[in-house]
Parts: sequence; C-alpha cells; structure tokens
Amino acid sequence: MKKIQKEIFLIASLPSLVIVVFALASAMPENGRLGPVLVISFILLSIAATLYLGYQIQSKLINPLEETISGLYQKTHAGSGTDKLRELSLALDTYISHLEQDFEDKQEKLTNESFTLQKKVAELEQQHSALLDSFKSLDKDVSSDALVATALRELCLTTLKNIIGFTNRINNAGTISGMSDPVPGSTHFHTSSTDFNRCLGEITQAARSLVFLIQEAGNIWPASDKCDVDPWQIADDTLELLDPLINRPGCNVSVRISKSCPTMLNVTIGELRCALFHYLLHYFLHNQFLTTQEQNPDLALEVTFSAENRLIFAIADESYPSSYPSMTKASARLLQLTRQKMTLENGSLCVPAKAVTASQELPGKNLTGIVICESILQRQSLHSRLTQLGVQVVDDFKTTKLDLCIVDDETGEAFKAVQPYLKPDLNLFLLNNKTLHQRQNWHQLRRPLDQNELKQLLKTIEPTVQQYQNHEVLIVDDNEANLRLLELQLQELGHSVTKATDGREAVDLCNQHQFDLIFLDIQLPGIDGIEVTRIIRERQAIAPPIVGLTAHATREERQSYLEAGMSEVVLKPIRMEKLKTVLYRQINLPDAKPALPAVRIQELSLFDHSSSLSVANKRPALAAEFLQILISNLPADRDQINRAFRTRDSTALKASVHKLNGAVKYCGVPRLANAIDKLESIVKTSSEDHARRALDLLNGEIGSLLSWYGENPEPFGKQPGSAENT
Repeated sequence: MKKIQKEIFLIASLPSLVIVVFALASAMPENGRLGPVLVISFILLSIAATLYLGYQIQSKLINPLEETISGLYQKTHAGSGTDKLRELSLALDTYISHLEQDFEDKQEKLTNESFTLQKKVAELEQQHSALLDSFKSLDKDVSSDALVATALRELCLTTLKNIIGFTNRINNAGTISGMSDPVPGSTHFHTSSTDFNRCLGEITQAARSLVFLIQEAGNIWPASDKCDVDPWQIADDTLELLDPLINRPGCNVSVRISKSCPTMLNVTIGELRCALFHYLLHYFLHNQFLTTQEQNPDLALEVTFSAENRLIFAIADESYPSSYPSMTKASARLLQLTRQKMTLENGSLCVPAKAVTASQELPGKNLTGIVICESILQRQSLHSRLTQLGVQVVDDFKTTKLDLCIVDDETGEAFKAVQPYLKPDLNLFLLNNKTLHQRQNWHQLRRPLDQNELKQLLKTIEPTVQQYQNHEVLIVDDNEANLRLLELQLQELGHSVTKATDGREAVDLCNQHQFDLIFLDIQLPGIDGIEVTRIIRERQAIAPPIVGLTAHATREERQSYLEAGMSEVVLKPIRMEKLKTVLYRQINLPDAKPALPAVRIQELSLFDHSSSLSVANKRPALAAEFLQILISNLPADRDQINRAFRTRDSTALKASVHKLNGAVKYCGVPRLANAIDKLESIVKTSSEDHARRALDLLNGEIGSLLSWYGENPEPFGKQPGSAENT
C-alpha cells in the first residue's frame, strides 16, 4: 500500500471509530455488559464505513489530483528528459556573467583610454607652457639685450665727447690758463703745462674705455691673459666706465674692500673686467628703485676674498631694501660670461683669483688725514682707502699734525664748521669741487675715485714734522695713575717733568722754579686747585699757563675755574693727541682757538680693551697697572662713598665721588665711568632721591666690574715681571 493510501485510510477510519464508540455508549445496558453479537456487529459496521469513506476519497479526490499532477509533469518534462529549467537558469546566469565581464572589460578600457588622453592633454599643456615661457624668455632676452645695447651706445657717445672736449682743450692750449669754465669732464685746475699733461692722460684713459665699450658692443670675447691687479683699481676702473649712467646728484657708489682681501691678486684681467662691467650694468639697468625713487641711493661695491681663492663682488645698499635683479632679465652677454669660470651666487659675482705676495706700496706712510663726508658708506670707503695706503686716519680735526683732508662737499655745514681749525696750507682733496676752487693745495679728485691718482697725490705730500722744544712742566695730582700717565706722555714728547701730589707742595715748587706750563688737578686735598691758581697768579708777575684737570665739570664750574685764573680746563684722562693740542695752544700758539668738544657715540661696555690701551699709550703693562690700582682701591672707595651718603656728609661725598671719577678715566671701564659721572653731576645739582638712584647704579656697576675682574684677572695677558713670570 502506498504511503498516501495508508494516510487516507487512517483519516477515513477516524469517523467510523467515533461512530462505533458513540453507538456502544448508547447501547450499553444497565449492568454494563454488551453481548458478543452486538459488539461484532458494531465492529463490522465501522470497518465497512471506513472502507467506503476511503474509497470515496481515493476515487473522488486523490486519483484526479494524481492524474492532473502527472499530466503537468509529463507536459513539463516531455522530450529530452533533462532539467530544462535548471539549464535555462544556468544559461541565464552564464549570459549575465558574460555581460558583466564584458561591461567591466569595456569600462576598464574606457578608463585606460581616458587616463591616456588626460596624460596626453597634460603633456600638451606642458609643451604649451614651455613654449609660452620660451617666447617670454626670448622677448625678455631681446628686451635686455636692447637695453644693454642702448646703454653701451650712450656710454660710447659720452666717452667720445670727452675725448673731443679734451682734444679741443689741448688745441686751445694758449688760452687754457685763462679759462673760467672747465671743459666737460675736466677735473683739475692747475697751471697750463700741468693741465696739458693731465688732458693727455684723460684722453688716454678715455680712449682705453672707448675701446673696451666698442668690444662689448661687438660682443668680442675678452683676452684670457692673466696679470696682477689691485682690487681697488679694478673696481674704480669699472665704476668709471659706468659713471655716465650713475653720475647724478646725491647718488653715491663707493668701493668697500674687506681687510682680508690681499692688496694684489692674480686674475684673468680681461674676463674679470668684462664680467664686473656687465654685473654692475645689469644691476643699474634693472633695479627699479634707481629710476622710480625721488631720493638717490647710497650704494657700495663690496669686495671680499674667500678661502677658496675667489674674489667676490656684491652690491650693498643702505637706503633701500633692494636685492640683485633676477637673472631672468640678464643679457645674453652676462649669461655667457657667468657660464664660464665665473659664477653668480645669491646676487654676488664670484671670480677665481690668487693672492700675490708683493711688497705693499704705502705712499701715505707717516701722513695723517681726516675725512669729512656725510655719506656713511662713502666715509667708510675713504677711510679704508687711506688706511690701505698707509695714511693714519683720525677723527680729531683739532690735532696739529694733520697732513690732508678729504672733503665730500666743501659748501656743506660740516666742512664750514671744521675749516677754521684747519691749517691754511693743509692739503685738501675735493670730491666734487662745487665752487671750483683754484688753490695750490686744493686738489680735485677724479669722480669716481681712482686709486692710482690718489697714490700719486699722496706721494707729493711731505709729512708734517712737529718740533717740540724742551719745556719745564709741573703736574699736580693726588692720583698716582694720573701722575704716572701724564708724566710718561710729557717725557715722550721731550719735556722735563716735575711732580707734586698736593696744593701746598705745588705752591712751594712754583716759588723755587719757573715752569713753562702747569697741569693742575682741581680737586686736591688741603689747598684745592682753585686756591693754588690764585696764589700762583698773585705771587708771580709772569705766571705760566695753568691747565686745570678734572674728571667732571659743569658749564658753570668751568667758567668759575677760568675766572679764578686757569688758562684752560681739560677733562681727564688726556689722550696723546689732545695733549699735543694743549701744548701747542698754551705754549706755541697762545692765541689759538679753543678746541671743539669731540662727539662720540658708542655702546657702553663693562670693559673696553682698546680704550684702556689707548689711554696707556698702547702699553699693556701700564694699562694693566692702572686697572689693578683701580680694582684694589674700588671696595674702599665704594664704602667711603656709601658712608658719606648715609651720614649726609655732602662735602665728603663730593670729594670721594670726584676722586673715583678721576681714577676710572684711565682704566677703560665705560659703564663704571658713566655711572660715577652721573653721580657726580647729581650730587652737585640734584636732590637726595636722584642721588640714591645714581648711587644704586654705581654700586651695581662696581659689583659687576669686580665680578668680571675676578673671572678675568689678566685682561691684557701675562705681563713681564708678574708673580707667575718671576
């Protein structure tokens, strides 16, 4: 029996069993027992009902349903006997997979083609940009070359005009001496013969310049010969070539050569001259501020020498924040030059060079000069030039040993203030000669400066020789350092010196001897300098000049000293040049003008080594001795000043402050000197509160100096005779 048939039979028998059970329950007698026949009858009836019900379900429901399903199955699976739906599903899946793969392949291909296209577009854009840059560069090159060509043409014309002008001047030699107006380019004003020779020199120089400019205009490569040159001269020659471009009122281009640069260098002169010319020409043609600013720049051509044997040129500008123009604007000539052995690095021209050991020419040896110039760069340049030629450049125009003076503008206020103190026969070098002076000892320098010309002029100057007669000089001071220094200075100048340490001794010595000059300290123990002066003036009919010495003096105090009979009041310490001036004024030239106060602007330091040596006449042992005396007495001096302030003893305070003020002047201690000088001014004129602040400053500076000296006990090195050397 099929499984489904069994299930149908069980389902069909359930109603029959229910009926049988119900019938049995109904036929149950009271005693609870059924008869066998009745039981069997009910069972048979139940079986019959079950069979009948199962037949009806089989025939009416199951069989038609099976036939229908079988027919559908046969219709669906007719023919091959394979699973058509599965095959169809698999086919559809395969087709869909192929479509997806084909789509991915085409998408990847399109992506690759798009990337390739983008790459080609980028390459085309780069080529386009490079092409535009090439056109721009070509345009700039053409523009730069055109500027250079125009500048060279103008320079050639100016040089040619100078040659013609000097030639005409020579042709009219008969009227040269009477000419009132100089020929354009003329720089000298002397006799006819001298002027004739100088005109020939100017023509020769201009002709050389013209040849160089023509070669540059023709793009002719310079010669590669090597020779020894003075770096000053090569810089001067190049600036002279460019002078028509940069020569305008207020525009200064100076040369500044470092101390490390040798005086002579071996270089390829033709290439160096050409490269430096175009290096400067590029700067002046393309620096915008040179043509747009109303004010004029103050420039310097700086020249240095490196350890790699390279001569380095750079433009320094103090007036405007400029830099060397970009090389994108450079001319083809400059680019061609800098691609050789020479290079442009950070706006500096670097040229191979070799130092040459040669005997240095010092035409200015034993000469003393001063520079009066408002331009800082130009003043530094002139100072370096003169120093390199052996001239001792000083700032004190009052010194009697002065051989020459270089003046930027003889019509300016600076020269007008100094001129009355200069000797009439002093050699004056004029940079501009605005008023066209024609004096025998006034010389017009070439513009721009020429090192060779300056050398030749210095050779014509005879050094001033000062003859000091032997004089009897009395010096009076209670400070040992003051006495020692002044004694050494006077003896070095050939004078006989007598010393005194107080006023009474000075008066006694004046009664016994006739002195030619007296240096008298004003603040002396016992009889002070004012009283000593009055006594000497009263007792001697012809009293010697008396020079008052003090570490500090107000204007009113100076006047009172002069009214007491002193000839002059000088601040201590006295430098050698100052001492010479005082001697000359008080002994040799009593009616000379008084010295103007020197102006010094400097940053104050705790210890100034050079100042200390200067006061001691460049003698380290003497400078060390002065400093040692100050340091050993400094704690006691500090205690004495503070004690006088606490007890409000103004007399003792003024005396102790003045004493220390005089002592520090000899030791090169600017900060301490400034502090004690302020305190002395305050204790004379101001209130106690101001004095307290000044005293606090002084105590601080004393402490700093003592601390520094403890760490630096030998600032001048070990001196002969010191404890460690004996």
